Order: sequence, then structure tokens, then C-alpha cells
Amino acid sequence: MRIEKKVVHTCPAYDVVTDNRDVFYIRAGDQFAMAYESLRHGTQYRTYTAGSAVAYAIENHDDPIRSYLGALERGYSTHWLNQNGVSLTLHQREREEYRLIERGQKVKFEGRWFYVELAPNHNLKLVPASA
Repeated sequence: MRIEKKVVHTCPAYDVVTDNRDVFYIRAGDQFAMAYESLRHGTQYRTYTAGSAVAYAIENHDDPIRSYLGALERGYSTHWLNQNGVSLTLHQREREEYRLIERGQKVKFEGRWFYVELAPNHNLKLVPASA
């Protein structure tokens, strides 16, 4: 199947796109955007980056199994979507592309199914779901 992208929002720094894939797959480091309504500016987008205890451990040359089990023992999230920071730059940057993600959407991340929900700290949380 050929992936067809559709731009739903564009600005000078990035585009927000959707595509025709049936399953929404996530890998650590992937970036996404979610729409929200601003009182003064209408629909705006926040951007997020996916992460996991396993991916973080591998990136830092640690034991991924110990990291995953340690997160579970402590009651921490094993998978997450953190909101990206914003900065103004004077130099030219490459244009970025973010896939649109929506609240309640079912996603597959590192072989596990989750629903995307809002977290109280302006991040997104991944709630385990059955396949």
C-alpha cells in the first residue's frame, strides 16, 4: 500500500500531516502534533516526542529489561509522549513534519497497544489497551 499524506496545518517551521495507514505505529523519537483550541487564535498545535523506558536505556547503554521492570516497580510510565519545547531561532532550520495524533486514538508502540489520553502536566499519556 502506498502511503498518501495530507497536510492539515502548515506554518513557517513545520507541517502537520495525516496519512492513510490503518494502524498508527509509534517508535521512540517519533514526533507528533495534537490540535487544541486557543481562545484568541483558534486551532493551534502542540508537538510531542515519543519515548519509552526501554529506548531510553538502550540509548544510554543501560540494561533495557532492568529499566523496564524498574519503571513498573516504581509505578512510572513505561511509554510516554512528552510535549516539545519551543524556541525562536535566528538561523534557518529544516522544515519539520509532525503526524497528527488525536485524543482517544489507538496506537501501537513497541509491540503494545495504547490509547492516547491527556495528562495533567500538558504531556500525553498512553493508556494500555487490548489488541
